[in-house]
Amino acid sequence: MTRRLRSEVELFNALAGKNDQVDLDEYRARILKCVLWLLGRRPSGPLVIGDVPDMVEEVIARLEAHLRPPGGEQSARAFAGSNQQFRRYLYRTVSSVYADSVKLRVRLRSLDTPIVTPDGEDGVLGDLLDDLVEWPTAGDDRGRPDLQAGVQDALQRVSERCRRWLLAFHREAVPIREIARQDGVRVNNVEVGLTRCRAYFRLAFLDAFLSAGDERFRARVDEAARRLSDPHRAVFRAYWTEHRGLTETASRLGLHRDKVKSLLGEAKEQVWRALPEGGPA
Repeated sequence: MTRRLRSEVELFNALAGKNDQVDLDEYRARILKCVLWLLGRRPSGPLVIGDVPDMVEEVIARLEAHLRPPGGEQSARAFAGSNQQFRRYLYRTVSSVYADSVKLRVRLRSLDTPIVTPDGEDGVLGDLLDDLVEWPTAGDDRGRPDLQAGVQDALQRVSERCRRWLLAFHREAVPIREIARQDGVRVNNVEVGLTRCRAYFRLAFLDAFLSAGDERFRARVDEAARRLSDPHRAVFRAYWTEHRGLTETASRLGLHRDKVKSLLGEAKEQVWRALPEGGPA
């Protein structure tokens, strides 16, 4: 007897509290169908066709996070709405993941930006980032402290599959053929996937590295600003901490707008001169 085709919400609820591989495969296939349907109707669909496996997993993860209450009984973790309602959530989630994937794919082009290394060699930004990452110690605490935090952060930002493959290949030296065998995919899939995962990791690492630098810079500015005297301190705090415009600051401090503008310029110069090394570097 042919098995009845279950709806999307039935498959979602069947996975509440258990991890049956048959249910999971059928659910994943339904998500894949929705992802491919959307890609086929968007002009930028071909741009992210190679990201489909990761997009499917991301859709599943987001639906779990939004629709599945943590803990509790199986019945409490099921979606109580109709299949039509669930399909609306599904389509919105797929659209969101698709948009994020396109943005990421466009940003990946920045890794090809030409640069000149400190040694005077021509290269691209992606190669420079590769030189900063110490893969043998990636994901543990034995690497350079100033870079390891960025590596850890970047590893958490990529998909679970990317994180697993990158660490297996680069840190554990697991052959590509073995990775393919463990995941039940073709060797070519792993080769192409690793290339994409390295690119995603580079972007995540760059974001984490720049974010850490920005936080350090802001801390230094905050420290320098505390040494200012009023009214310079009040004007700079309104600009730097409270993100207020000149007109609003003038109104709050009872000063003329041009006076606030002049004070802010003087405060910025004082803060700049007070930075430990004289500047943001």
